[in-house]
Amino acid sequence: MIFNQAYSQSEYGYLNVDCGGDGGSIDDNNIRWSADYGFAKQGYKKTIDKSINDNYPMKTLREFPYMNKNCYILPAFIQQKYLLRAGFFYGNYDGLSRPPIFDLQFDANSWTTVFTSNDQPVFYEAVIIAKWHNISVCLQRTRQDDVPFISTLQIMQLLPGMYTNMKNDHALFKEYRLNFGSNQTVSYPDDKYGRIWEPAPKNNYKDITADFQTLLSTVNDDPPNAAMRTAIQSESPSDPILLSFNLTEFARPLYIALYFTEVSKLNPRQNRTFDIYISGQDFNLQLSPVYQKCNEVHGYVVPTPGMSKIILSLVPSENSNMPPILNAMELFTVSETVSSGTAPQDVFGLGLITHFSSRLSQWSGDPCLPVPFDWIACNQDNPSRITALYLANSDILFISNISDMQALQIIDLQNNSLLSVPSFIWDLPNLKSINLAYNDIRGTVPESIVEREVSLNITGTNLIVIEPKKKSHKGLIIGLSVAAGIALIGIAAFVFICICRNGERKVSTVEISNQTVTDTVNGSEEQLNNNVNDTTGEAGIRA
Repeated sequence: MIFNQAYSQSEYGYLNVDCGGDGGSIDDNNIRWSADYGFAKQGYKKTIDKSINDNYPMKTLREFPYMNKNCYILPAFIQQKYLLRAGFFYGNYDGLSRPPIFDLQFDANSWTTVFTSNDQPVFYEAVIIAKWHNISVCLQRTRQDDVPFISTLQIMQLLPGMYTNMKNDHALFKEYRLNFGSNQTVSYPDDKYGRIWEPAPKNNYKDITADFQTLLSTVNDDPPNAAMRTAIQSESPSDPILLSFNLTEFARPLYIALYFTEVSKLNPRQNRTFDIYISGQDFNLQLSPVYQKCNEVHGYVVPTPGMSKIILSLVPSENSNMPPILNAMELFTVSETVSSGTAPQDVFGLGLITHFSSRLSQWSGDPCLPVPFDWIACNQDNPSRITALYLANSDILFISNISDMQALQIIDLQNNSLLSVPSFIWDLPNLKSINLAYNDIRGTVPESIVEREVSLNITGTNLIVIEPKKKSHKGLIIGLSVAAGIALIGIAAFVFICICRNGERKVSTVEISNQTVTDTVNGSEEQLNNNVNDTTGEAGIRA
């Protein structure tokens, strides 16, 4: 746990999207809402019956009955922290009395499962760091009969120093944000970052109110004055404060922030000091709140196996004669490591394809993660690569340059309106199967496709396959024939000479002594003749 004390911060901008609404209106909290035109590519506007809810902006929504993944794309600055809040109010808008269940995602990451209600709005919050110039918030259908929808979507930029212990490769998912000692919800404009501080559940502790209106100093996470002016305290100086909070994610690490201030000036004899324990873990932290100044304790807590709740204990120290107090708190679940998403070159290549297809242009968000688009397949590399494109019946007229999508193995382009196949398609290094059937394509399929044994379907096209040339052995055959002919002529000449010299004598064996061969090699023409005669006379040739 880390103890922080710092300074106040200034206000940053935000965007509030009224999903399915016309926008341009201001609600009771003086928040201006924008229409969702331009943030989502499809879906249908719906309205809640006024008898159920007539509160702006939750009386409208946008539903997504088609496609399994539908996204809102929100502008952002790279490496900046943002608070995202998504709101859902079913209100039986479709008359089915069946609140849908579906998944919520941001960028290439899972966020939560949304459980909607017939009569109550539900909200989900996350603190994230933008990886790109935009943030995608996506609804993923998980049940065939459940239609995802969304009512509101908000994005608020936070100051760089807020939630300073948050790791860059993780997100924080809100479990609780509570205002103690009050039954009032604190939100904008009291909280200039748009956070909502709900009244803490009723407990057995005493509600107290500060004797000041504003803090003299605050901390980086900057809780609102309205939340810090109230608190709870135990009944007697020796009694601890014990609070229990149920968890939705049992095995994930937690990030907790506790906020304190002394609500009134203590006399020299008064001392309010207490130790902080979380689920029995002693963080060796003792705190004495300072009057009219915000103190914060925050840090990570790793739950033990089977832990389904977190227990906060504020225990009076030995020298304390005042009961412990608590003004406000936040509790988050820490996400898994944030994914880098699909490889940028694959995202770019896919964008070129969808831009020129009316059927595919409605898709947005990360193609591969956390769940791939219906018409692609991806591998598990980091970053993830697209390995297959299933583009049959997609009204595709031509293929832009996707040569950088080098992990592609399968391309199905049957029944489109292609007139040609770009050369870079044939050169994709990992291509194993390509289906071009029923396109008005003319031209040739290079012999390299046959040599690489790529599965090819060109039914209903005018493509011609170039068969690889077979290696010729003609030169070798001619060379061997000539050599053999010369050898036969030489043998025939030798036999003829022998027959002429020996007349009618029958030759059965030819033996030449080593000495004779030596003499023949070293001797003159006359010596050669003599040697031959001598050898013949000595029965060198036997009848």
